[in-house]
This record gives sequence, structure tokens and C-alpha cells, in this order.
Amino acid sequence: AVNTESRFDIAASKGSKVSYDRTFTKDQPSTICLPFALTADELAKVGKAYTLSAVNGSKATFTPVAEIEAYTPYLLIPSASGKLLEKIAAAKDIADVPAEAKTSVSGGYSFVGTLQAKKFVKTPNTEVYGFSADGGKFVRVGENASIDAFRAYIAVPTTALSTAASRSIDIDFG
Repeated sequence: AVNTESRFDIAASKGSKVSYDRTFTKDQPSTICLPFALTADELAKVGKAYTLSAVNGSKATFTPVAEIEAYTPYLLIPSASGKLLEKIAAAKDIADVPAEAKTSVSGGYSFVGTLQAKKFVKTPNTEVYGFSADGGKFVRVGENASIDAFRAYIAVPTTALSTAASRSIDIDFG
């Protein structure tokens, strides 16, 4: 699927050959949310993955994981540059698509995965933080922010933010 075009459907299947045509840069964190799992051995070939475990003030804590689950958002630190997931040779099971692909933590913060490209990520009464590879932070996005498929962002209800809400969220690899 091309992530900048029209909607596509992900169908459950067994033993499908999968690839992900996305170029990563070595050691540059990226967000991902895949419709298939990666075993510990496969992940070790790609890099290190982290899941959101807490947000305190303007600091998001990410905890390392041994493997990647389908439809769960992660922060990935690639071990090399290139199309790392394009070369996974194993056949993969594609699970049924869940109602939502997200990880929630206390304080109302959610790490939300995208399975389709979204033209408008921000919704009423919610602040959205998209990952900025330039600064290595999650940065609060504007009204017209968009995001490609198989990525992730942090969402928080505006009621959970103080009046001095942060413009960015620092990352802690706890």
C-alpha cells in the first residue's frame, strides 16, 4: 500500500509475504505501527524498539521491548540505514484490524498508531504531538497536521494539559 494515496484495507491472512517500503536512517528514531509482528530475532536485525510507558510533565518515558506486536505503536531506533523491513523473508500472519491501535498511559496520554494516512490528525479537545526527527522530540502540531500510514503520534486531551502546556515532549529511554 502506498501511504500517501487513497484508503486501503488491511485484510487478515495467514502466512503472507510482507514488506515495508520505507527508508530509515541509522540511529535516527522513527515511529512505527505495523499490521504484523516482528520476533525478537527479526527486531534484532532491524534495530531497537521502545513502547511508551509514562508521561510526566514534558518528558515521555519509553521502555525497550524484545519484540514488536501487530497494531501497537513503537519508537524504533534503526541499526542501519535503508529499507530494513523490506527484506523480512518470513511469512507473516496479519491479524484482524483492531478498532484502534494505541497504547495509553496515565494522565490521558495515548501513543496512537496510524494504519492509514491521515490528513487531519488533530481533533477537537485533543492536542497532538508528532515526532520530529530533527530535534528528537515529539512536537505539538498545528490544526492541519497530517501523518503517513504506519507511523504514530502522542495524543492528549486538552483538559489534561496545564495552561502552560509544553510545545514539545522530551524522550527518556527509561
